[in-house]
Amino acid sequence: MEGRVRLYSQLDSHRLGLIHRAKTFGFTLSEIGCMLDVSAGDPWSQDLQLTPEKCLHQIGYLQRQMENILHALAELRRIHLVLCRKAASPSADASTVAVGATDREQWQVNLPISSLLANADMIPANR
Repeated sequence: MEGRVRLYSQLDSHRLGLIHRAKTFGFTLSEIGCMLDVSAGDPWSQDLQLTPEKCLHQIGYLQRQMENILHALAELRRIHLVLCRKAASPSADASTVAVGATDREQWQVNLPISSLLANADMIPANR
């Protein structure tokens, strides 16, 4: 419905901010629920209840996720390049072109992934 507004108390607004912050760190709602357990502490705490070990675990998780995303982007860019080259070729007769292993070997695209991960050695990864 139009015109409906939710009003949150200051405490609820603060907790929603912490939840959003934890979500940007990649934590699940279940994990966030444990980190926001206020029975043991001050509900107005400015920080999530994290341990150094949990931080390192999440850093490793996000590092692996970033590497997977970078590899997926590189593969999609490579496929895009192959498709564009095939579409520009006079023998291209279809709007959709299947990309196979021979294309992968023929059109290698080297992206500067190493530059994106330049500081990765400073981040401990749990493997």
